[in-house]
Amino acid sequence: MHKYYGLNELREMFLSFFESKGHLRLPSFPLVPENDPSLLLINAGMSPMKPWFKGEEEPPRRRVCTCQKCIRTGDIENIGHTARHGTYFEMLGNFSFGDYFKKEAIAWSWEFLTSPEWVGLEADRLYPSVFEGNETTPADDEAFRIWNEEIGIPADRIYKFGKEDNFWEHGSGPCGPCSEIYYDRGPEWGCGKPTCTVGCDCDRYIEVWNIVFSQFDNDGEGHYTELKQKNIDTGMGLERLAVVCQNVPSLFDVDTVMNITNKVSDITGAHYGDSQASDVSLRIITDHIRSATFMICDGVLPSNEGRGYVLRRLLRRAARHGKLLGVNEPFLYQIIDTVIHENEGEYKDLREKQGYITKVIRTEEENFAKTIDSGLKIFSELLAQHKAKGETQFAGGDAFKLYDTYGFPVDLTEEMVQDEGMTLDRAGFDQAMEEQRVRARKAREALGDLGWSGVGQDKDLVNPCSLLAFMGSIANEGEAVVPNLVGSETIGGTAIPAALPDGKDTYETYSAETCQRLKEMMRNNVVTEYGQSQFGDLAVCAKSGTAEVGGGAEPHAWFAGFIDDPDHPLAFVVLVENGSAGARVAGSVAAQVLAQATAE
Repeated sequence: MHKYYGLNELREMFLSFFESKGHLRLPSFPLVPENDPSLLLINAGMSPMKPWFKGEEEPPRRRVCTCQKCIRTGDIENIGHTARHGTYFEMLGNFSFGDYFKKEAIAWSWEFLTSPEWVGLEADRLYPSVFEGNETTPADDEAFRIWNEEIGIPADRIYKFGKEDNFWEHGSGPCGPCSEIYYDRGPEWGCGKPTCTVGCDCDRYIEVWNIVFSQFDNDGEGHYTELKQKNIDTGMGLERLAVVCQNVPSLFDVDTVMNITNKVSDITGAHYGDSQASDVSLRIITDHIRSATFMICDGVLPSNEGRGYVLRRLLRRAARHGKLLGVNEPFLYQIIDTVIHENEGEYKDLREKQGYITKVIRTEEENFAKTIDSGLKIFSELLAQHKAKGETQFAGGDAFKLYDTYGFPVDLTEEMVQDEGMTLDRAGFDQAMEEQRVRARKAREALGDLGWSGVGQDKDLVNPCSLLAFMGSIANEGEAVVPNLVGSETIGGTAIPAALPDGKDTYETYSAETCQRLKEMMRNNVVTEYGQSQFGDLAVCAKSGTAEVGGGAEPHAWFAGFIDDPDHPLAFVVLVENGSAGARVAGSVAAQVLAQATAE
């Protein structure tokens, strides 16, 4: 029986092993890709190294090893429902850029996994696989020979698979066959079928390591030529290796992950094994808060687009499952310290940024908490209407209403619909979204250049009154009432327009959904940048800046926003002539004014 190792022990063991083989240990690259628009988030160990593999940049050394933070988002809806899927994971990898090749890569993988000095897995439970070849690409007889003759694996224990399993390529460019290493967990983990063997979809044979031999160039038309510089790219899931070493059912049962789940249990009162439904919720919350913590640490903020949308979706999905476990107030932020505790040995910036991470998650929770109850109530009503009519499809327009009014990501609505045994009219949702974009575009066009002008920058002048109307419109879901000016206004002696050019009393700025996004961005501004403490209990959303025109020794400082609270429906603009720094000067004035105004 092999020895038990904790996840953090295994990470250090792997990196130390390859350092002993002449590899340069590199820290994990950030989750946000650098200069790679093809990726939303880093999803594999080799992803940040593409320029080194392609020869576009010189690597720091011909041999490197990493433990790379990864996020995969293609199957978020499966997270929690299966024991195999996770959004955040760590990938161990050793890489060669024109240095060693198959012989060394195979030998070192076997040494690391089986040597008593290292992991010490049972050799008779490990099964390698190789590429069997096809009509365009020859079989990897070289890898087969190395496994058989040099490592000593009997031929009948080396499995041959096709391109889908044992050939790595991504369009045109470098590619090649690969060798995967499987571990037999024993018949108790199997499906019981007579055909159950390596490659079966059950939990008995778990793929531990994938060694890619990058030796061909694909011209994009299916023609392969030998590369002059052959590379090695390996990937081993750290959590998967821990599953094997700890003899636990899944990645959710690994020591560091289960410690996070235990914290979730302390807060929710639900415990792993109580029921299938609560297990799903616990896994979702655990996985998503791990992902969110690392994403925010690496610079991602919740939004309605791109990687920010992924983060928002994860947090709101986790918040919903908290409600299913009976938690009716923000709680995710309370788990962050445990996530950091389990990972700070390798990722020290987590502790350094703990306050910031906590603020971002708590703010997102609090914002969503204001609407989730109303949104769930509306969802239940709409669902009941559909079921009363005998319908099995949830209308896309109804899903858009939940998205536009209550901030429910459509994927969250779709998941809730599926939980009820129905489908979502996604095409109808997409049509409603497009109609909203058209309306928003027409509204912006109606505003003309004024809608996009800066405050006193260059030759563009927007008076505080117009800016006030704009801020009020964001707070009012896109509709603003233009305030009336008393008298005239100047900035540093320069006259500025007193109202909108068309003389309208009301106007629409952006859609309600866009206003919600702007509201959240400005709320995050206050919480993470300007400091919430000076505003007390007031939920202030604001933006600061400087106005460069108008003369004077210093630029004018401004601070504009509103209070996101129906009990205090107040928008404000503070302009301090020659005040220089907007947040520092005008923001402090705003805090005093708001305190007095709300007190009265």
